[in-house]
Amino acid sequence: MASAIRSDIEASIASWLNRSGDGIITLMIPEFFDTAHHKIQRVTDFQAMEKTWVDTFVNKPNVTPVTPLADYCIPDHTWKNIKLVYSYNQTTNKIIEFYNKTDIDIIRTRRRDDSLFSALQAQASQTSTNPDLRVNLLFAVWNQMISLWPTPNSTLIGKQIRADVHKFLDPPAGNASDWFTINARDWLIFGSLIQASPYLANDSRIPVWEKFAKDAWNEITGHDIESTWSGDLVMRG
Repeated sequence: MASAIRSDIEASIASWLNRSGDGIITLMIPEFFDTAHHKIQRVTDFQAMEKTWVDTFVNKPNVTPVTPLADYCIPDHTWKNIKLVYSYNQTTNKIIEFYNKTDIDIIRTRRRDDSLFSALQAQASQTSTNPDLRVNLLFAVWNQMISLWPTPNSTLIGKQIRADVHKFLDPPAGNASDWFTINARDWLIFGSLIQASPYLANDSRIPVWEKFAKDAWNEITGHDIESTWSGDLVMRG
């Protein structure tokens, strides 16, 4: 089985190029690799990109009655999208409640109008088993923050807020491998080679590499690679 180590894949790219005397194109191989690695993640959410971000509901400072913060920062800016947000009891290992995704303007409007809903909120319990007494919990993402509505109640202090996300993975180090070098090795090689085409005028190998790259892309993602270069993404259906 071919090696999935990054340095070995880059050596394979160099062998395919067969331009050892061309210092510029040799120096560009790591850039070609990184671009191919990032490109495939932008189109499809792979299982390897699935992560769960965790924070703890903490007290608002100097506020009475005691309530948790309603805005939480995800410090890692490499997440691609958020699939699910929920409160979690780490003692019982059970989900408490799910939040429904909305837009930030809805969150801000609800916060502005909280006084209008105070009577309803006084009767409602976020953990009630009676659907008629349950507030519709909302979250929105803005400026790397998860904003919640309504303001979490004091029973959540010390519990966890969790978000299931898809996270962009950094390319591996030279002596390392990852899911993409193991499972998408052919795309990384031929996706890199076609990036070298501007340096290879009238090279008859380029159409062959483009076919290999397209075949690898289609097999791995289920998407037509040509659609990513000539308009909106077209999903196979």
